[in-house]
Amino acid sequence: MLRRSKKKLVIYPKETRVKSQQLITKYCYKACCYVRLQQTTTVKGNSMDSLELLLQRRSVSRLTTPAPEGEVLEHILQAGARAPDHGGLKPWHFSLIHGEGLQRFSALLRQVSIDDQLDDKAIEKATQAPFRAPLIITVVARCQAHHKVPEWEQVVSAGCSVMAMQMAAQAQGFNGIWRSGAWTDHPTVRQTFNCQPQDKIVGFLYLGTPQFAAVSPVQAIDLGPYVSEF
Repeated sequence: MLRRSKKKLVIYPKETRVKSQQLITKYCYKACCYVRLQQTTTVKGNSMDSLELLLQRRSVSRLTTPAPEGEVLEHILQAGARAPDHGGLKPWHFSLIHGEGLQRFSALLRQVSIDDQLDDKAIEKATQAPFRAPLIITVVARCQAHHKVPEWEQVVSAGCSVMAMQMAAQAQGFNGIWRSGAWTDHPTVRQTFNCQPQDKIVGFLYLGTPQFAAVSPVQAIDLGPYVSEF
């Protein structure tokens, strides 16, 4: 970093330049998050209207960096922990997969695919699956024996946490997609995430920055076939 004074050119020490670059990177990330948040505001000037957020919910599968981190990620996890929770059991566990963790998850899925004798195409697909987003949150329902709260309620509660986290990500300018599939029941994958026999992997929440902006608003659903009077 250079500064031109009235008398001479000043060259700062390398340590000072590195520290300055780190600060610039830090505040650029915060600025990007701020811009995303502003992009989700309404004409009222407040954070995206809660109703509008829910009505415009859509999954985004094409994701890239940056991933949510810091305070943004904390908000996402806190939203997940506010899911409906009968009995206050907090029947969920969130495992964050990012950075080198994506490589480890890729190696796991590849080995499982080979062990299951899948074809080459399926093995390659499994190997590349974790790299479809810069952050994956594995959500496990930690089911507990309870005289008032059956296991199915606890699984639903953990499922609610997945949607809450996706909504929190979207409210802050990010987005993602809730993936499940055969991996959620695979013994090796379950063991990797320390699942007990009564636990359920309810899904993998892929999060990141959408590669493309939505070209059209979400269309309202015809509720006729799905709603009736009692």
